[in-house]
Amino acid sequence: MAILKLQRLSSFAFFMIAFISLLTGPGFSKVWAFDDASEIHHSYLNQENFLDLKSYQFHKLKEDAWHESPGGWRLTGGSLGLDLLYSHLEVRIPHTLSEETTVLFHASQEEFYEIKPFRYLVEVEWRPDDWAAFSLLGMPEYDKRKADQGGSITLGKRPWNFLRFQQLLQDLLQRKEFLRHFILFPSSCGKLFGRCISLE
Repeated sequence: MAILKLQRLSSFAFFMIAFISLLTGPGFSKVWAFDDASEIHHSYLNQENFLDLKSYQFHKLKEDAWHESPGGWRLTGGSLGLDLLYSHLEVRIPHTLSEETTVLFHASQEEFYEIKPFRYLVEVEWRPDDWAAFSLLGMPEYDKRKADQGGSITLGKRPWNFLRFQQLLQDLLQRKEFLRHFILFPSSCGKLFGRCISLE
């Protein structure tokens, strides 16, 4: 008897979710890809280009060395045919202002099927103790309505054995209802005991 009630309840919940999703329609929901693309464009890549992309990307040892380093830049890329080029650029520059305060500049750009904007993040980190840090984040823009602002709390110390909670408010001054538009920056990943814990 209880199994029959549970089955009816689950089928009712399924039909309600399907009804609400059909009622709102596809125009109200947006799906974002890993590179912030919201539309699907025709790809001019051949099947062999995906093997090229894999060979141009950084291998595991280089990824670990990059995440262990406090700062620097790295660039990779290669040809995908006559008219296309794969490129991946990352920059991370820390600057210590005092014993407790550090300014960090992060930037990344990866292009292989369409032109992507240069994404950057400026972070001011205040570390009152070894086990905790508080940060103000932002992407300054000429048009202030398109500027992004946020904050983060880090427990532990980077690059290993830390946990980071980060929120970045996109277009903060342009949107009146900014509390509904939270995102996590793609780099919000902490390595705890050698394992990556992603908050995305």
